[in-house]
Formats: sequence, C-alpha cells, structure tokens
Amino acid sequence: MAPNHGLSDSTSLSFWAKPDSSVAYYLTATDSAGCSATGAPVYFVTVKPVSINDQEIGQLVNLYPNPSTDQITICFNVKKPEIKIIEFYNNKGQVIHRLRTNEETIKLNTTVLSKGLNFYKIYTSEELLGHGKFIVK
Repeated sequence: MAPNHGLSDSTSLSFWAKPDSSVAYYLTATDSAGCSATGAPVYFVTVKPVSINDQEIGQLVNLYPNPSTDQITICFNVKKPEIKIIEFYNNKGQVIHRLRTNEETIKLNTTVLSKGLNFYKIYTSEELLGHGKFIVK
C-alpha cells in the first residue's frame, strides 16, 4: 500500500485522501495462507496547482498518438523557450523515464516506457504544465 498521505485508515475501502503531491494507490491483498498479490492502481490522485485549469492544460501540451506503438510525439505550446521536465510513470506510480528539454516538439521511442497504461507530468521550473495518461501497445 502507498503511504497514507492523509488517509484515516489505509485499509478502509472508503477513505479520504489529502496528498500534497500526486500518488497512485494500489492494493496488496494477502490471504489466510500468507499468499499475496498486488494489483494495478485502484486510485490515482493527481494534485494540480490552482493556477492552471483543464482547458489551459490541453492548450499547453499535446501528446500523440494515443494509443501508441513505436513512438510518441509531445508538442509544447509554451511561448517562451523554457526548460521542461517530463516524467513518465508506470501503472504503479513509479517514475520509469525522465527527460529535460527546451525543444518545442519531442519524439520519444516507446521502448523506454511500459507496455499498457502510462502516466506523464510535464513541469517548467515554476509550474506544472500538464499531465495525462496514454497507452503503449
């Protein structure tokens, strides 16, 4: 189980979470014989700054194709040439790839990513530009 991040009871099926950063909650179930299994994220909580709304995020960052097989393209619609940091996460919330760029368009080979559902966050030095999810086939 992920850290509590404000959960009153991390074993409860109905909980209240107040994380101060984005986090993926997943489930580990253990039976009476001691066998356990961990599943995909049950909840993925993304904390966004108040200064950016959903409409602005769609205008700032585009990622395509989705789903993708070999390569994804990330286009930034940011007017000033800032350094951008892109973090890619697997379905367990683990960072699997990180890159820095000041380019307006990036093409990334999907072999560095996980097959299936992936998440991303894109930052400048000052703020979160966007986040989302995409599928690698």
